[in-house]
Amino acid sequence: MKGYPKLLKAQIMNFLKSEEPKQKRLRKYILIITFFWSLIIALSLTQSIRHEILEIKLIAENTARFNFLKDQAFHAWNAGHSGIYVPVTERTQPNPNLAHLPDRDIEKPDGTKLTLMNPAYMLRQLMEDVSGIYGIQGKLTSLNLFYGSNKPDEWETQALKSFEQGATEVIEYTEIDGQPYLRVMHPMLIQENCLKCHAAQGYQIGDVRGGLGVYLPLQSLYDIGRQHALTSIAGYLSIWLLGLWTITFFTVRQSIYLEEQEKTQQALRESEDHLSKIRIAANDGIWDWDLKTNNVHFDARYYEMAGYEKDEFPHRLEEFQNRVHPNDIDFVMDQAQKHLNGENDRFNVEFRFKRKNGNWLWILGKGMIVERDEKNAPLRFIGTHTDITELKQAEASLRKSESRYKAIIDAQADIIFRFSLENKITFVNDAFSRFYGKTPEQALGFPYLTFAPAHVHEIVQTQFNSLDTETPIMLNENINIDAQGQPHWIQWANQAIFNDNGEIIEYQAVGRDITERVEAETEIKSQRERLSSIIKGTNVGTWEWNLQTGEIIYNEQWANIIGYTLEEISPISIETWLKYTHSEDAKKSNALLEKHIKGELDYYHIESRMKHKDGHWVWILDRGKVESWTEDGKPLWMFGTHQDITERKQAEELVKASLQEKTILLKEIHHRVKNNLAIISSLLSFQADITPGEVARIAFQESQNRIQAMANIHEHLYRSSDLAEIDMAHYIQSVVNHLLWSFGSQSVDIQVNVEDIKLDIDTATPCGLIINELISNAFEHAFPPGWNTADTRLPAGGLSPEGKLHPREESLPGGENIPLGESSQTGKVPQVHLSMRLLADQLELKVSDNGIGLPKDFHIENIGSESLGLYLVNILSQQLEGALEISSSGGTTFCLTFPR
Repeated sequence: MKGYPKLLKAQIMNFLKSEEPKQKRLRKYILIITFFWSLIIALSLTQSIRHEILEIKLIAENTARFNFLKDQAFHAWNAGHSGIYVPVTERTQPNPNLAHLPDRDIEKPDGTKLTLMNPAYMLRQLMEDVSGIYGIQGKLTSLNLFYGSNKPDEWETQALKSFEQGATEVIEYTEIDGQPYLRVMHPMLIQENCLKCHAAQGYQIGDVRGGLGVYLPLQSLYDIGRQHALTSIAGYLSIWLLGLWTITFFTVRQSIYLEEQEKTQQALRESEDHLSKIRIAANDGIWDWDLKTNNVHFDARYYEMAGYEKDEFPHRLEEFQNRVHPNDIDFVMDQAQKHLNGENDRFNVEFRFKRKNGNWLWILGKGMIVERDEKNAPLRFIGTHTDITELKQAEASLRKSESRYKAIIDAQADIIFRFSLENKITFVNDAFSRFYGKTPEQALGFPYLTFAPAHVHEIVQTQFNSLDTETPIMLNENINIDAQGQPHWIQWANQAIFNDNGEIIEYQAVGRDITERVEAETEIKSQRERLSSIIKGTNVGTWEWNLQTGEIIYNEQWANIIGYTLEEISPISIETWLKYTHSEDAKKSNALLEKHIKGELDYYHIESRMKHKDGHWVWILDRGKVESWTEDGKPLWMFGTHQDITERKQAEELVKASLQEKTILLKEIHHRVKNNLAIISSLLSFQADITPGEVARIAFQESQNRIQAMANIHEHLYRSSDLAEIDMAHYIQSVVNHLLWSFGSQSVDIQVNVEDIKLDIDTATPCGLIINELISNAFEHAFPPGWNTADTRLPAGGLSPEGKLHPREESLPGGENIPLGESSQTGKVPQVHLSMRLLADQLELKVSDNGIGLPKDFHIENIGSESLGLYLVNILSQQLEGALEISSSGGTTFCLTFPR
């Protein structure tokens, strides 16, 4: 390992000095990779710092808005209570602006004087107290001052004026006493409870009374951002150095690989050259026919041509005959016999021969008798087989091409004629005769200019005279008149015909009627002009891409979107797009393009980032479609647009951040509501303990249960990942568990069956209260002593708050133990059933028991406040727009159906 650095250094020096083409190309690629790696790191670092700055601004603005909301909440609370009374002190003097109120000042029984503090007065004192603690300052001001000390400065005056024009927020980053600050101001609108103090100023409900400003110091946030920027720089520098090391390591490995590959390829080339010479020398298969035994020796090349291994089939004449095409075998053997008979000097025949894979080869068979016996009878017949399949295919293609060319000429729609150096017509085709109305006999021998319009004679003659070996063909377009006197646009290809010495011996002109094309081009030009006007009006960039040639066309707006002109980014190619497109988005784009070309997507559509000239990323909506294809089904032209959607993307990010903040705030609200309800429940429990009388205790207990039912709602929302819906199965079970614990009803068998149903808080809350009332009623009234001529004494155990039974049994005189939930006699077990299920577009909530039932004359519509529980059930059912059915057969059943 000690010599490894020297070896590495030597390898790098060899790589840098090498003139081998592959090594030179590798050097070029490595330099490009290093450049782009450095560029990516630099751009990423720039983007990271820019993102840090944006985050700091977002934190500052959200902090200021939160403080505004906090102040607005204090203001609304005070206004909602029509002000608050505070002791009169040196700092808190009676407000002279409220002198018109008869109850501005009051006196407590102990003589303490109190004065009414309106919302603005209270808020101003709060701002003064808090600003010195947290550094965040606030100011409530107006163009129509209630307090003279709140006079707005110049910026506040402009903000207040903008509120009167409909603005809802004004933000400014500035310096105050040399320190950076963020100033945010929101309008304060007149509400009904504000008129008590401000009606004298002429305000009406909805008017802009003034503005509430927040002044947030930014220096601490800037210090944090600067520290994060330094950390990012250090991190990106480390990544950049690691990347350079990786590139260097890869370069050395690739350089060594290329050297070894070149050596291997050189050896392979030498071997292939040697084998090629052998194949050239022995290209034919050789056969040797023993005419006495009919054995035929086939050499290795013969077997190879037929697709077999050497000696894979027997050396017999029959093996050869079995592989000759059935239509050729008689002819081949006949020619062989003629040579054996002396009718031909040599055996020479072409035939088809079957390969092992079933394909047919065209074979040129040649041979001759090389040995005879003493009677001159042939003994050995030796020859060769040459594979002429490609030659036969070429001949067939040539015949097909000649036939096709002849058919094309015969059916040619183009006008074709030839003329001599003396300008006399020597040949015309049928198209010429049809267009000019002249038969070949009528046209031959006439000057060719006879058929050309007079105004182009000089131009055409000059063009033909300028033809030579360097410019043998020229094109021109002009109007010609047909036999019916109709004008046609004709495109002429004028060509000189040369002999082997390069001398012109004749001229040829081929004319194609392009009238429709010219008219179409005129229409296309008009459409392009209209489309150009539309594109300019919509301010989008356009692109046209020839997928076969790579040609690409951008309009000026395409370049303007990323801060350039077309001239600045020229020359233009597909690499231009790749150069400015984010690498991650380029990969996604290529995948979508491939899917679109394969037909998996009707349109190519992607939102991607492109680098602006100023260095920031611009979000682009890139859309396109392949509109033309080649004859063999390959995509030809694709057209599309670029639209700047940066502002839309930024707005989407702000919305996401806002939603996340609101979700956190909403969870905190549910948590606090749950805690406040728990406090209220505890206070009720405490009050019940110190309040004499069973009726009062029961009333407090019922109130606790109702509060707990509502608290469970907020508990589930606080712990749920979905703040919009409540899992009713879990929620209902928690309500039942609490009631079991509260009533200690171990002797009642309660069964809960709730489907997977989720409801919003507005529906779940009345459902929970209804369940609370109905279960409580069943526990309290459905099973009185002796309801089933059974002893219904409850065991001394009970239920935990979680609804679990304590493992206790009650002993009766006689020594028998009765399990919990059964009566001491043979009576039926007290049961309560609770279910909720989904019925089409409605929900069904059912609570039933097998207790004593309801009085015969019971009607829930007649229930008043004397039975608060059932009164609430009726009211809440109506609130849910539900239908409540009650039956009292074998117990009591409440069935509520209501829309989802």
